[in-house]
Amino acid sequence: MDDIDRIKNLNMEASVQINIELGTKLLLELDDVNIPINSIFVGLKVNEYFIASQPSNYSMIKHKLFPGNHMIIKYLYCGTVYAFPTKIIDIVEKPVQMLLFVYPKFLQSHTIRSYRRNDCVIPVRIVINNTERNGIIKDLSEEGCGCSFKYLPNPKTKLRVGNPLKLHCQFPGIEGEIELNGIIQNSRKEVGNEIIGLKFRGLTDKAAGIIYNYLVLLAEQHP
Repeated sequence: MDDIDRIKNLNMEASVQINIELGTKLLLELDDVNIPINSIFVGLKVNEYFIASQPSNYSMIKHKLFPGNHMIIKYLYCGTVYAFPTKIIDIVEKPVQMLLFVYPKFLQSHTIRSYRRNDCVIPVRIVINNTERNGIIKDLSEEGCGCSFKYLPNPKTKLRVGNPLKLHCQFPGIEGEIELNGIIQNSRKEVGNEIIGLKFRGLTDKAAGIIYNYLVLLAEQHP
């Protein structure tokens, strides 16, 4: 066997190495589907298949889930968003419903500029002692966010470290407000504004999915 044949054989045997952990959230993109579709990574066999759990909004997209249909899978891992095109191999119904996809031939990646703090501008409002305050989310991660509110001298509306807080947020492309619950980790005054750091607690699956999808979008817009 000459060197050229050896190189050809090595290329044929080369595998795409996927950096991912069991339980990682997945974002599934289907043609003509404009609602967010999330799933969970279940397992894989290199060069053969990639397995995901039953996706969210299943009843609304069931007609799109059939062998041979194409889609794009995206996921966030250690501050990098990975994406690859694939197609459905089969839908497993029992013992639990899962989707089998063709193993990716290549991966695209975008590194988020700051893994734990991703700059953004998301309108937000809070209510403290019957007083409504409006502000913005300035940075966001899966674990928490930083918010800015106009400073108010009234001690009854002060944002105190250790207190629980509910944010009413308006994410781009999402109809209606999304509630994010958390605990205030830090607070400071800055040029007439009150800046807080919030650690999320007790997020609903819907809220966590929206945050995840938004972080993926941020990474693609700001590679």
